[in-house]
Amino acid sequence: MKNRIFSFLLLVTVFFSETGISYCNECLSVNEPLSQLELQNISSATYIGQFLNTVLTGNCSGEGGLTSDLDENNLDAMLDGGLLLLLGALENNPPDNINEIFNDLNSIITRLRVNGTTAVKFGEILFDSMAKLPPGVLEANINWVGSFKLCTEVYNGTLNPPLRGKYCRASIGFPVEQLAGDLPIDDSIGLTYGMCISDQCDTEQIKLIVSNSLKLMSVFKYAWVKDVECVEKEELSSATIIFIALLSILVLWVFIATVVDVTQRILSFVTKIEINQVTQIETDSNLKKTDNDANHSKAKKNQNSRLMTFVTECSFYTNTEKFFRTDNGGSITCLNGIRFFSMVWIIWGHTYNYIIERTKFFVVDNIRTMQELNENIEAQLIINGMFGVDTFFLMSAFLLAKTFLPKYEASNGFKPFAWAYYYISRYWRLAPPFLITIIIYIWIMPYVGYGPLWNQAKFPRNNDDCMNYWWAYVLFINNFVPNGKGTTCMGYLWYIPNDYQFYAISPLFLILLLKFPKAGKTLLAGCLVASLSILAFLTANVYVSRRKDIALVLVDMWEDVYIKPYCRASPWIVGLCLGYIFFKLQKSKIRVKINYYWVALGWILCFILMGTAIFGGYTNHAKDARRMYTFEYALYFSLTRFTWPLAVSWVIFTCHYGYGGIINKFLSAKAFVPLIRLSYCAYLIHPVIMVSYNFLQESLFHATNLTLVYIAISHIIVSIFVAYFFTLIFEWPFVALEKLVYDPRRGL
Repeated sequence: MKNRIFSFLLLVTVFFSETGISYCNECLSVNEPLSQLELQNISSATYIGQFLNTVLTGNCSGEGGLTSDLDENNLDAMLDGGLLLLLGALENNPPDNINEIFNDLNSIITRLRVNGTTAVKFGEILFDSMAKLPPGVLEANINWVGSFKLCTEVYNGTLNPPLRGKYCRASIGFPVEQLAGDLPIDDSIGLTYGMCISDQCDTEQIKLIVSNSLKLMSVFKYAWVKDVECVEKEELSSATIIFIALLSILVLWVFIATVVDVTQRILSFVTKIEINQVTQIETDSNLKKTDNDANHSKAKKNQNSRLMTFVTECSFYTNTEKFFRTDNGGSITCLNGIRFFSMVWIIWGHTYNYIIERTKFFVVDNIRTMQELNENIEAQLIINGMFGVDTFFLMSAFLLAKTFLPKYEASNGFKPFAWAYYYISRYWRLAPPFLITIIIYIWIMPYVGYGPLWNQAKFPRNNDDCMNYWWAYVLFINNFVPNGKGTTCMGYLWYIPNDYQFYAISPLFLILLLKFPKAGKTLLAGCLVASLSILAFLTANVYVSRRKDIALVLVDMWEDVYIKPYCRASPWIVGLCLGYIFFKLQKSKIRVKINYYWVALGWILCFILMGTAIFGGYTNHAKDARRMYTFEYALYFSLTRFTWPLAVSWVIFTCHYGYGGIINKFLSAKAFVPLIRLSYCAYLIHPVIMVSYNFLQESLFHATNLTLVYIAISHIIVSIFVAYFFTLIFEWPFVALEKLVYDPRRGL
């Protein structure tokens, strides 16, 4: 009986793909019988799927049943009985196109009687590739993928037109509370259903078929079809071809520079050997020796020419040597370890953020488990990875103040050209790899992948905002585009414009500190208080509007709080103050001497401030714990943006001036020196790697602590590896070009 039913089921699927009736009878979605109301609330099927369910089980949406036993060898009785049951269930509330549905079903029955069991092998693949009701639905497993690989393998050339499988995904809107209960899921999230259909179908036909399915089941009274996406390979766009050509030229230039560099090294080595041999043999020939010295001098002069230096500094070979050098890690060596661990912390945190991507659907099948993981206290280390970004703001401001103040004082003020160079050079250092990352993500990456979660036409999320607001990225103002549209498709790129905007206004504070110290300190203190106050006020508003649901609070804070410079200014201000202190101590040449009792107290306070920043908000995440009052959370969220950089400043200060002990030795390890050279490009490229990895999967992740840890470690290693090539090809050659055009040490 089971084999016959399954053959019948496959046959219906094949037949469904062979007919050409008005509602695209190639489209099929199978609904398995459901025994619980909760599961019925999130089931999805086309009317054909409901028909099959009725035939096989005698059950229509949990109602009714067969009134008499069917002869297992009587296919006609099974077909007629299923059709009568289905129509009976629709009698009280028939859909508008009931006649068309009846004609479609009757046509299928007629053809089944005529054709028998032909072409079952094609139907088997079609049916098997359809999404089925998965386990873990009550865990918010609402992205039903199916089998993309099986679907794309479907082909029957004996039909006219030939049958080819096409994978599509229907997005069904549904009341959130029925999908995931009390989970903090955004209203834009719905149920997605993977379908294998004929390539003759278009999206409008599929929408109509899925809509018919919803009408058949009373539990879908408030559901609607939001969208249907079909995964198809796209032709390369003109812009993509142009950008691939430009990037290829850059890669080719690095290759040519490497060949020239290596060739010059070989010739120089051979020439040196020849000169040594000639010098030993003809020690009495002054003329010969003079000629050789002249040739050697000429070769050396040519080698040191600016153009040749530019070529050498673009060489992958030379830059690799430079990359692995550990003798030039800077005068404040503890910054190397701080920068490295901040980079790792950010990548680790983004691993968790990107794997529960909420833009269109989840890529994990147990989102409720992910929420439970966030309720553990150790999860605060991941959730508060944002402090790693604050550390980078602090270090950038510190290094700027430390270098700007002595230069400005020595030159007694900058001339107009020097001011122009101040802004242009910073832009030039940040922009090339930044813009190349955007080009790769928007115009090249869509064509790299192809799968059930990766739609090349909308890779893998909607990137229209990147297309429409690319100019804001070029101008470093994308964090101010209204409604957050400048950070929608590449959200993490909010950091770069903030960094440049802080850099642009920093001279105002630094010059005041240098010429009018009291006014400068007052202005910095006022800006710090203003920034923390604005941050507290906006945080309180979001916290109240989201009814203290911390997961949604953190999401809603993105647009108006998280990415705005006036809310992120406190670590930058602390960094400027720290740089000013270093400048004054260096200028006065005072030996820093601190009583060890104060040092011990300082380290204790440092650890307390860090621990409070990371774990202080745990009560808002813990299960069944009291949520913070609004004023508590506002104070916590704002003040920790000051106390964290203050604690890191203590680490930098004490480590540099000899009070860091074993912490300084660890942070100053030479092993960190090469790795920190990759920090900027690693930050730029690691989300691209994560998104690609997540959306190239053909099935959903099942997230656990173990799998997430392994994935995070893998992302860190791969990001460092890719950033190595990215830095040497797309960052350092532009630094070399800047030196070729203008080097402030030599002038124009």
